[in-house]
Amino acid sequence: QGGAGNLVICEVVLAHFKEEILDPEGRIDPQKLDVVARMGNDYYCRAHGENVFIVPKPTDQIAMGYDQIPECIRKSRILTGNDLGSLGSIERLPERDGDDPIRRNPLFQNAMKEGEESVHRLAQKMIYEGRTADAWKVLLSFHRL
Repeated sequence: QGGAGNLVICEVVLAHFKEEILDPEGRIDPQKLDVVARMGNDYYCRAHGENVFIVPKPTDQIAMGYDQIPECIRKSRILTGNDLGSLGSIERLPERDGDDPIRRNPLFQNAMKEGEESVHRLAQKMIYEGRTADAWKVLLSFHRL
């Protein structure tokens, strides 16, 4: 039948890797692999270059969580599930400082003038750069939360 497939659950007890695919710490470097993903039907894709990105793992701190993200941000047409996961992984919302350097940044000022979509794109860029607290400051300033 259509959609039929196999699910294999196993425990890997031994694996061999070429040294060329390891980073200096001995971990697999996804940029050195030629990974192919099965997408369904006759479709496949290669995961490399800009298509490979990092979503930081939560720390041992108790995160605020997805459910605590304000709805106007959670239902963004721009921010992805990974972006929202990053936003929800902080312990608490950053304090809003009226004189925060972010507010003087021309990118922030332009995004504020252009509207919600631009603000969310700027926040997304900051998340990709690992600047989740700054992304929150941008979002909180726009949405006045």
